[in-house]
Parts: sequence; C-alpha cells; structure tokens
Amino acid sequence: MLHLLSAWNGRPTGRVSVRTLLALVTIAPILAGACSTPTAALDPIQAPVTSAPELRTACATFRERQEIVGMSVAVLEHGRVAFAEAFGFADREREKLATRDTLFRLGSISKPVTATIAMQLAEEGKLDLGADLRQFAPDLASRLPRMSMQDVLSHTAGFRHYRAGRVDNSTTHRTTHEALELFLADPLLSAPRAKYSYSTHGYTVAVDVMEHVTKQSFVDLVRARVRDRVAPTLDCEVLTEAKPARSALYEKKESGDVLHSAVREDNSWKYGGGGMESTALDLARFADAVRTGKLVTAAGRDAMWHATTLADGTTSNYGLGWRLEPALGEVMHTGSQQGANAVLVIVPEDELVFVVMTNTLGTKPQALVPRLRELVRAH
Repeated sequence: MLHLLSAWNGRPTGRVSVRTLLALVTIAPILAGACSTPTAALDPIQAPVTSAPELRTACATFRERQEIVGMSVAVLEHGRVAFAEAFGFADREREKLATRDTLFRLGSISKPVTATIAMQLAEEGKLDLGADLRQFAPDLASRLPRMSMQDVLSHTAGFRHYRAGRVDNSTTHRTTHEALELFLADPLLSAPRAKYSYSTHGYTVAVDVMEHVTKQSFVDLVRARVRDRVAPTLDCEVLTEAKPARSALYEKKESGDVLHSAVREDNSWKYGGGGMESTALDLARFADAVRTGKLVTAAGRDAMWHATTLADGTTSNYGLGWRLEPALGEVMHTGSQQGANAVLVIVPEDELVFVVMTNTLGTKPQALVPRLRELVRAH
C-alpha cells in the first residue's frame, strides 16, 4: 500500500494500492502525447515580482552569513520565472562572478530526475516499476533477491549508502557496471520493503535497469528525456566535456575556513543518484515540468509523490525519487557533495518552485526557503 500525498494541498487524501497506482501509470501513454513533445520555447525572465528587492536582499544576506562563495536562486510562480539571480563568485580565485548561467552540482537532487525518467519509461510500457527488476537486467539476476524498481527508487530495497574508507569518491571514470561493483557484493541492510534505508548506490541499480530496457546510456537518456525537452543545461556532469560555465568547488570547514577543492571528483559512478549539474533556473524548470505534467502524466507525477508504505504498515516520507513534507505542503529534495549544497522545493498548492544552489559544501541553502516563501506569499 502507498499513502497518497495530495499533489495540491500536501495533505493525505486516502490510500491506494500499488497495483492501482501502477495501473494508472500503464494507461498514461494514452495521454502521453502532451507530455512527450519538446517545449517550443522556454519562458523568458518575467518582470520582477513585487517582492524582488526583498528577495534579493534576503538572498545576499543569507549568502554572507552562511559564508557561501557562490549561490544561484530561482523562483517560479504559476509556471513563470518570478526571480532568478546569482550572488557571489563562481570562481573566487579568478574573481569570476556567479551568474544565472553558472552550472552548479545537483548532488542528490539528481534522484528526482532519475525517478522521472523511470516513470516516463513505465508510462511508455517499457518498464514495470512494480515487477521483479531482475527480469529487465540479466546481469543482476544472480546477484540480487527479488526487488522492484519501486523499492529501489523509494530507498526500501536495502542497499547500503556510503561508508568509511569509501573508494568511490575519486577522479576515476566508471561505467555503470564498474559502479555496480562498488557495492553489489555487500549484504543488504534489510529485506526489500522492510525498512527505509537511503542509498545513492541503489540508484546505480536503477540506472542499470534503464540502460538495459532502452539500449541507451543513462547520459543519453537524461539528455533526450529532460535536457532537450525542458532544461537545456540540466545534464550529467561528464568531466571529459569542458563547460566554462561550471562553478569552482569549495568547502566550509568546521573551523570556519572556506577552502577551494582544486581536484574535481568524477561522479560518473553515481550519475543517477548524484552526478548531474544545471543552472538553478533550469533545475526549477525541470521541477515545474514535473508539476504541470509536461514530463510525466498527472498519474505518474502523483505516483512519484506518494509516501511509501513498508511491510509493517508504517510509512516513510519518501516517494519515488522525491522527499515529501506534507506538514509544509512541499515536495522536495536536497543535495550535498563535493563543492555543492543545494535544495529544490515544490509547493504544489501555490504553484511555486524554489531552487537554491551553491558551490560550497558545509552550508545549508534549505534554510533560505522558508524566508523566500514568506516573501513571495506577502506579495
């Protein structure tokens, strides 16, 4: 069973079975024509909302107090760009200012993108999210117990997360199969659907399954299904592709020092769980495209935005790739990794999207969102 989080008011509205949810998803291709066509043109920056000066001041003050080197903020209201500005430096050492075009790392906000692509494949009849995933990826058949893509995307499959002495955070480029070898030999923390255990590694399994069913690389899937449709800069961070707009990376230490991370880690081993990059505005456009049914149908969106019910009947506050905050009426995700802290928040009832991206690990951009909501609500 899954517990329904209303897409419009953030309050529980009832219970539906997994079978019912997935049935809704499988009939969605009838309506998918409206979701599959690329957008003709991206919305321009609209005239600043009345609260823009207050928003600008709040952002600038927050950046200074948090000692964030560079930050970009985007706010969409009713599908329109209400606010999009950058603050500080994209590269402090070179005195290069951050702009709306600066690329920041998404960290774990990559997970909603991955889940959205999985839902697209389900709506097209190419993938059954509730079925045993081993049937789609023969390389996993002898290495995993029965589990579904739903289990993986909701962090209930039992895979471990990072651990001490990890070797994944390096400059080595890894294929999906090489990334699987980082963790597949380790025992599961629990049986699938027994408990919620957050795992970036689990999303590598999801990527492997999607690559098998589509015969495409995950990089190509992100580009064809998200980047080229709604968000021109949202992409996997492929380090062999030079992008001058990429921000430099920094970390705020407990001592208070903010240090430059000169060697950029290669995140190819976790493209699906934490290896993407984007401007703040394009990340907001992606989120709004999910909200409005441009990337998946309303049924698919609502399936992703349902809290997961575990085997013992309890629920987690995580759907399929999205974290749920029903008390706040929010669907959201945060991201944290080398040279990045970021947050993405959707307020469905108010048709609002907030994105705050930084190039400074050790900061808390999510703490800015309540103030942004307050200012937008006031006007």
